[in-house]
Amino acid sequence: WLVLATVIASTELVPLIPTQPLSLVSGLLFGASKGATITLLGTVTAATVAFSLARGPAGKTLSSVALRLEGGEGDDEGSSNAVLRKMGEGVEDMGFVQQTISIVLLRMSPVVPFSISNYMVGLTPVKPLPFVCGTLIGMSPWCLLYATLGKAAGSILFQDGQAFTIERL
Repeated sequence: WLVLATVIASTELVPLIPTQPLSLVSGLLFGASKGATITLLGTVTAATVAFSLARGPAGKTLSSVALRLEGGEGDDEGSSNAVLRKMGEGVEDMGFVQQTISIVLLRMSPVVPFSISNYMVGLTPVKPLPFVCGTLIGMSPWCLLYATLGKAAGSILFQDGQAFTIERL
């Protein structure tokens, strides 16, 4: 199970690689609850690493990439700070609970890419503990959903102790 959690964490670090199939496999191999736990472990680990990278060594590069995506030049330090201020607007003054709820709501959205949001939130004034707690709470339903779907697929594929074959249709 540790190998699968590591693979999930590794793939979640790379933006735009779909990891839902790994969550389905986790549920298929380990069942819904244990599969969801393994997936959640990998997901929270990846989110924390990406958040930390954005706060540390990769922060300047990520902020210039974000600026370019917004249509800026990337070299002007003042405009870079303006973009980061816009991203973190109001977050700095929030307390632990408000920051956690903000991250939970971000995680519940099916529209926002998970891996990219980890790096981008790392550029905001969100504190690490609310980020990790919000990710844990917000990603739990998704992990459980995909692991349960994987478990259900396993139940369909292996009915009556026999492997699924086309001939059984």
